[in-house]
Amino acid sequence: MKTGTPVAKKRGKQENVAGQEADRGEWLREPIKRETVMKLLKMTLTFIFVIQISTMLVIGILI
Repeated sequence: MKTGTPVAKKRGKQENVAGQEADRGEWLREPIKRETVMKLLKMTLTFIFVIQISTMLVIGILI
């Protein structure tokens, strides 16, 4: 009986800790993903915008 109870307690604690970690991970992953997506969108848009301006300047200089 003494050997069985600590194992059960440990298993219960591990499950609870895993559940808390999973909940925290899911809660934190969504805003981080949104932030990264927004950053990537901003980077890509600025990159395209800079390329557009540079190409327009080059064409203007050549013509």
